[in-house]
Order: sequence, then C-alpha cells, then structure tokens
Amino acid sequence: MKYQNTLLFVTRKWLGKGGMQQLSRDLWRGIRETYGDQTRLCVLPWGAGTVLRRGHMHVHLGDVSLVCVGWLWKKRGCRVTIMACGLDVIWKPNWYQWMVRKFLPTMDKVVCISEATAQEVRKRGVCEEKIVVVPCGVWGSSGERSHFDRPACRTDRLSVTRSPIIITVGRLIPRKGQVWFIENVLPKLREMYPDIQYWIVGSGPDEKKVRSLMKYRDGVRLFTRASSHVRDRLLEHADLFVMPNITVEGDMEGFGLVCLEAAAQGVPVAAAQIEGVRDAVREGETGMFFTSGNAEDCVRVIDGMLCDVFCVSRYALEQYDWSSVLQRYRDEVFS
Repeated sequence: MKYQNTLLFVTRKWLGKGGMQQLSRDLWRGIRETYGDQTRLCVLPWGAGTVLRRGHMHVHLGDVSLVCVGWLWKKRGCRVTIMACGLDVIWKPNWYQWMVRKFLPTMDKVVCISEATAQEVRKRGVCEEKIVVVPCGVWGSSGERSHFDRPACRTDRLSVTRSPIIITVGRLIPRKGQVWFIENVLPKLREMYPDIQYWIVGSGPDEKKVRSLMKYRDGVRLFTRASSHVRDRLLEHADLFVMPNITVEGDMEGFGLVCLEAAAQGVPVAAAQIEGVRDAVREGETGMFFTSGNAEDCVRVIDGMLCDVFCVSRYALEQYDWSSVLQRYRDEVFS
C-alpha cells in the first residue's frame, strides 16, 4: 500500500454520542466522499499501527490531546493539521498544558470549531496565521441526521392552547444548565404558561439532581436513553429549543452542535450567549440569545419567541451545511 499522497485522519473520539465523536464521524464522512481512495482513517488505540507507518503526505488530527503524535509526524516531514474543540485545549493538568504550549504552535494549521476555542488557542502561543475557525456542520437534504425538511416557521398554536413544549438536549452536567433552568427559570415561565412542559434529553452526573427537582416542578420530563430517532421525534413536537448553559470554571462549551441540529429541524433556539454557543446560533435567524445565568432575561427571550411566530432562516442554516463546511476545509486546511 502506498501512502505518499494520502490524507490520514487520526482520531480517538469515535464511539459514543458526544459532540467530539459526532464531529469526527461527520468530518470523516465528508473527507471520504471528497477525496475517496486518497484517504485513510486511524481510530486510536485500535489503529495505532497505522500511525507508525511512514510516507503520509498530510495528517489531520481529531483533537489537541494528539498533538505529540502530530509533532512526531512533523519530524518526519509531513504536513500536520489538528482540530481544537475547547475542552481538549483547556484541560488543567500542568503536564498537559506544558505539552499543549510546547507542541501546538508547531502544527501547520489549528482548526478551531469556534471563536471561543480560537481565543484559548491564541493564549497557548499559536500564531494568528495558523488559526482557522471552521464551525461544526449538519447534513442537508442528503444527510442521515438532519434533513432541513421541517417548516421554517412554527404555527401559532400557542394562541389557542397556551401549552408550549420547550426542550433541551445535552449531557446532564452543571455547565449545560438544566438544573439552573429548572430552579430559576421554569417557575417564572409557569406563571405565564401554567401548562408549559420542559423536556430534557440526556444523561449524566446531574441526573439525580434533575429527578429530585422533578418531584416539585410540574411539567418536567426526562428522557435518559433516547436514541437519535426518538430525539428527533421529540424535537418534532417542541415549540422551542433551549440551551441554558452557565459558566463553570475549567469547563467550556466548544460549540453547541445541538443548536444547529434543532434549527435544522425547524425548531428555533433560545440560547445563553456564552463561549462556543455564540458560533452555533445566528441571532434573529436561527434563534435568540439571553444573558447566561440571568433568569429574568432568559424568561424575556423565551416569552418573546413563544408569543411570536419565529422563522428559522434556511439561508443561515446553509452556511452550516457540511457541503459548505467541507469547502472551508478544502480551501483553508487541506489545500
């Protein structure tokens, strides 16, 4: 097998439901469709033998924790690019931060999934000309996960029923804000919409807290083992998607892919204006922002979006379609 003109994609995030895993799978699909037999995939640790081979022309690494592998490839004369997703940049151990600061600036390109991630990369010594900000994407009409086939505008059924359904999708961890939302925002919303329902799709360490709060908060439903099909069915019934992230030191939101996935199904997004979420929502086109941690502002934005018919801009979504995202990779990363 000849490797001289090969694009090798190396990732350690492949199995599971996390955002980094989904990004790896989606990017590999696009790479494979674009470059065909010129590509190779190495999923660590199972594909470690592939990493040891010589002769690859271009190596693209799936996250910053692989930067030492990238440095070894650079020593062999290869072009090496690397994705930066957020948490893989700011992980706290001193030995890890030393490694990032020493080796990340040596990469040919650092592809950041958001401007918030790019800011962290700059702090670690990477020069501006090596930084490329390319967002995550969703698949369009030919994709398997998002179809852009939902109505762009929600019908104004709330004027009749006054029983909206709002939904959050994400791991049950403090920075995702589900507990904060139930404690601080939902009671205020129920004063305005007595029959409002809040559906949460996800699992994680905060599950016990959420279940405890459900005993005292009507209208909260938790779906911990929902498949992607079930999740999409739940989104079909939702009037609004809420991303209630809060600031947690040492734990950042790299992008907010679920905001795109909801908008791609015609569900408008109310999101905390924080970290990488800023890059996942186009205000006034796919959703609206509220101040993170500010319950009154969150209520104001949600009420405004529920009272009006919010139309998700298909043009804005097209900027996040993988066909557009891959063009950025072709022009700015793999060229």
